[in-house]
Amino acid sequence: MKSRIVAGIDLAGVETRPTGLCFLKNCFTTLEIIHFDSEIIKRILEKKPLVVAIDAPLSLPREDPSASFRECDRAVRRMGIRILPLSLSGMRKLTLRGIRIREWLEILGFTVIETYPRAALELLGFSARRGEYLRKIIVEKFGLKGDVNRELSVHELDALVCALVARLYLEEKTIAVGDPYEMLIVLPCSQCLE
Repeated sequence: MKSRIVAGIDLAGVETRPTGLCFLKNCFTTLEIIHFDSEIIKRILEKKPLVVAIDAPLSLPREDPSASFRECDRAVRRMGIRILPLSLSGMRKLTLRGIRIREWLEILGFTVIETYPRAALELLGFSARRGEYLRKIIVEKFGLKGDVNRELSVHELDALVCALVARLYLEEKTIAVGDPYEMLIVLPCSQCLE
């Protein structure tokens, strides 16, 4: 199999909080916690992933930038999955940082997608599992090696889920919900994984 690197980012709303970063090369994982935008860009430039999947809103609502939800957020809510409104102060900061990171990466030529680990885990059938047990079943299901063979922070675990969605995206085993003129949320296609 040709070697393909993808990246997953569990983005924090501000640089003082931890951001999880995962690179997935076939089944080998590299995970770390970073903080600064410059670190994110530097690591992506070093690894050159084919796809970067980010857990953060990467756009504002098209019709009314001050609105609480985009069409992709409403689509996730229709699936019965909770998603926070963009009108919350912390979510607004996260969104603006997500937009900035997405724009920088796209200018540098990277394919960037938005995903939501909570929804991805739900669609993969892992919604009731958390922490160490969740890490173990993800490692087993996807045959992962590398940094996953240790206890992971919640940020690293979410970054890992983002990287898996990026890999599934390359394999055309995802769905995208929302308005393409606003933003799509990319999620695993559960039927494609059977």
